[in-house]
Amino acid sequence: MVQVRPSVGLTWGARHQASGGDVEMKVAITGTLSMPRSEAVALIESRTNAEFTEHVTYDTNYLVAARFDTNKAHRAAQIGVTVISEADMMEFIQQGAFPQNRLPERPKHPHISNFPDITWAETFHPERIVLLDYQDSEGVVTQRYVALTCKGIGSNEIEYLGGYDAERFKIFRTDRVLRMKQIHAAAAGG
Repeated sequence: MVQVRPSVGLTWGARHQASGGDVEMKVAITGTLSMPRSEAVALIESRTNAEFTEHVTYDTNYLVAARFDTNKAHRAAQIGVTVISEADMMEFIQQGAFPQNRLPERPKHPHISNFPDITWAETFHPERIVLLDYQDSEGVVTQRYVALTCKGIGSNEIEYLGGYDAERFKIFRTDRVLRMKQIHAAAAGG
């Protein structure tokens, strides 16, 4: 991993904004990263098109997750915020920008949620790469490669798997998994 250090003497956002950059993205962080959080925030705000936010909301573009069993990670999965790793964050910092993405869609009825609260009881270190045959709520069956990171129970008493399907963290009801074939366990550290 390339080590990137913030410029000395500049306040957060000063270097990027001094170069004419506009803040276009909001990025939150959960879990303990390999660097102090203040350093990660300084890098995000001084070298990219993003600003740090403490909370995961419908206005948050990305969540950098070192852990997936936190309230922020659960909230991100529930509302559809893009969850990325620290390595992804460092790549975006090195590129000078977080890629454009769509904000989560606000529910039409803000007090009604289809997502249960999930208690993640088990985490997978390293993550498990699997091929899932998954049936959605409308009966459509798809095959997808998923990097499973956790397993838990929802407030609706249904078991869930959590993991990355492409670049996003998603949750999968185990009662809708028709077939799961483990491809391999990801190598530790990458």
